[in-house]
Amino acid sequence: MTSDETATRRLDFACARDDAAIAAVLARLEEALADAGCTPGACAAFLVVAEEMVTNVARYAWPAGAVPGIFTVSTVVTRRDDGVEVELATEDDGIPFDPTARPVPDTDASVEERTVGGLGIHLVMQMTEWQRYSRDDGRNRFAVLWRRAAPPS
Repeated sequence: MTSDETATRRLDFACARDDAAIAAVLARLEEALADAGCTPGACAAFLVVAEEMVTNVARYAWPAGAVPGIFTVSTVVTRRDDGVEVELATEDDGIPFDPTARPVPDTDASVEERTVGGLGIHLVMQMTEWQRYSRDDGRNRFAVLWRRAAPPS
């Protein structure tokens, strides 16, 4: 590949709100990352981000007792000569929720003093290049960009 070449793979999923559907999405993402040349360690790091995003939508986007629905997960994996770039987006019709507006959790507090929730979103924010949220036409849209440099030759 020359410095101007890229290889791009797009994956779009309609994801049910159950563990099996989430596992299937994560397995396909892992496969796409491996195909793009990600090392096993880099794949594992991205899957932390992906699992947090997808699981949060599945478990918390709708009120308790709501009819189980479908949400979308879209991914664009781009292999470049200098590394891999992944844009991951979720979209749902659940309760309005802006992950980018969450307060930073107090990671210095003891386990007993910490409030529940927010640590996973904090990890997503720390592990990605950028994050974008919008609420349009009754739908939450949350996207992140993750990059990893190519391993040294």
